[in-house]
Amino acid sequence: LDPYEDWRLDADTRTADLVGQMTVREKIAQMQHPTYLPRAAGKIPSYLNKWCNKEGIGMLLIRELNSVEAAAVSMNTIQEYAEGSRLGVPVLVSMDSVHGLSYVSGATVTGHNLALAATRDEDLVTRLAEIARDEHIAIGVRMTLSPEADIASEPRWGRVMETFGEDPDLVTKMVTAQVVAFQNGRDGLNTGAIVACMKHFPGAGPQMEGKDTSPIISSAETLQIHLKPYYTALEVNIASIMPYYSVPLELDMENSAGVLTVKFEGGAQLIFSRQEPLRQLWLADRSGGFHFDYDEDSGKWVCEKSEELLGEMLERIVWERAGEKLDFDEI
Repeated sequence: LDPYEDWRLDADTRTADLVGQMTVREKIAQMQHPTYLPRAAGKIPSYLNKWCNKEGIGMLLIRELNSVEAAAVSMNTIQEYAEGSRLGVPVLVSMDSVHGLSYVSGATVTGHNLALAATRDEDLVTRLAEIARDEHIAIGVRMTLSPEADIASEPRWGRVMETFGEDPDLVTKMVTAQVVAFQNGRDGLNTGAIVACMKHFPGAGPQMEGKDTSPIISSAETLQIHLKPYYTALEVNIASIMPYYSVPLELDMENSAGVLTVKFEGGAQLIFSRQEPLRQLWLADRSGGFHFDYDEDSGKWVCEKSEELLGEMLERIVWERAGEKLDFDEI
């Protein structure tokens, strides 16, 4: 046995040995987390063997399993492929199971978190999370992409039902109960735990105009409100945290790829970001903003909330805030 394969050694020794044997490509592969959708007839696609055996990915999100038996077969196949890789590192299989094992037909499905929050019953939330944990383990899934820790401050957002509502204290209490239940205690991972993945950092509730993946409207004060569940989860040793897709306007994104930050005297700033391939643009500040779609016919960026074209709006805002005349005719 290589030291990393020897179960009698401590985790730090085994990890150091394993990482020391990895190539750069294998280390990068361990950080990959692609999604696997089993085919309806149950046939295993060839790319799964490539991912787990040839590439040696570290994690795999799986969805749409039509029976618990199919789930068990899929998990065994995944780990068999992984065992045949150069180093034989197992794959950490995850499921986006925000209300029970909902992606497995025949498993337990619970109400969404918003319904559970309405009960105000922390013990009920704990028991349901324990059931979900045991069912994950039974089919070989050792990571859940939950709990959902967002605070529902924007009622137009389409994912409000996944949250525990708008009360930060209630959200924190319910999220903490789920973390402890998923991870089988407050001391971190153990043999009876699954990896909990809290989302969406740093709080995706205040989506601009309620549109998913839009900028997160926040200030220094409100950001701390949305971070409250995370502070408590860290105290009970949450194993992983998922960031969101959006730009939090309170954070300094000046050096982020694809994001242009325009700062003005007095602390005001605009975030100008382009999302591909959706052909969308967001022009936003902390008080709100505007969403633009690209019109193929005119070749211009247009906004349903304003008759101004994007270039015209930029010219006006820069003049109002900076007293400078800039030409944005090209957009």
